[in-house]
Amino acid sequence: MHTKSLIILLFLYFICIDSFSQIDSIINNRNISYGQIITRTRRLDSNRIEPSKTFIVLNISPSVREAINKFTYEHWMKLLCDTTTDFAANICLYNMFRKDAFSFDLWETREKWVEGGGFKNYDINYWKIISCIY
Repeated sequence: MHTKSLIILLFLYFICIDSFSQIDSIINNRNISYGQIITRTRRLDSNRIEPSKTFIVLNISPSVREAINKFTYEHWMKLLCDTTTDFAANICLYNMFRKDAFSFDLWETREKWVEGGGFKNYDINYWKIISCIY
């Protein structure tokens, strides 16, 4: 009886590990598929306007979106600190939190994001602060 339970637990463990490795392979700098949507400035009333915003759009399946929404803070930080997944993880977080990517044209590639004026450090610090709130 004990051996049967152990086998079932090991089986479930390897299924979970396999599904996370598949999701991690999707969150990869080489194959992240994304775009941007720019909203127009609009007048809310005679005294207020809503400025234009730039949002990141991911081209991922609903099942992958559901899975990455369950990532822990530690998992996101691991992805952001890995040179093979850092940019893709950042893009995913911009999308998940609908953060305005107003400076996206300045860092639209990983190279620009890493080398161009501290964008990577700024974003990682931002995600650390936001994760404390949510």
